[in-house]
Amino acid sequence: MIGFNLAVECSTSKIEYIVKTPDASVAPVHHYVVGIFCQSGSCTPGTLYVQTAVIPSGTGPGTFTPSTASGTLVTQNWQGVDAGNEGGCATIPCVLPAGVYGLVVGSDCVSNCAVLYGDADSGTIYAFDNQDQSLNSPWAFDLINGLPFSFTPVPVIAPTAMASPYSGLAKPPTVLIF
Repeated sequence: MIGFNLAVECSTSKIEYIVKTPDASVAPVHHYVVGIFCQSGSCTPGTLYVQTAVIPSGTGPGTFTPSTASGTLVTQNWQGVDAGNEGGCATIPCVLPAGVYGLVVGSDCVSNCAVLYGDADSGTIYAFDNQDQSLNSPWAFDLINGLPFSFTPVPVIAPTAMASPYSGLAKPPTVLIF
């Protein structure tokens, strides 16, 4: 999860990211999902506000990395989350209230996975993977609903307190949320 702060509310309907390494897998197919969770502020902490559909691997239209070329800019539409969940956006565009959010990229991929540009150490950000699906806390996702609708907000650690040449703290991924 990569955190970001919105000082004022913001309307969003899409996300764009730049692919460093495509995931061309078709047998087996891997799955990816991107979402925005509220951490704190005027938003409802612990709530999933928007997410993409669960997107398959491959390099054709409708996939997470639709080209075999590194540096491809990909646009994905957000979809609303279950209207019965407090705080999430049931319709798109979604108005994100002011607050601190987490951008989450999830996958069931365990090898030869897609890599996005954005990490300080090697210029990449890897999708997270929860090997222990029985925990479902907080990061397991399913192929029908995508990410969980809520989670326990993670403790906030000031980057300045942890930053060092060896800390491995990620820089925000190169994404546009609009």
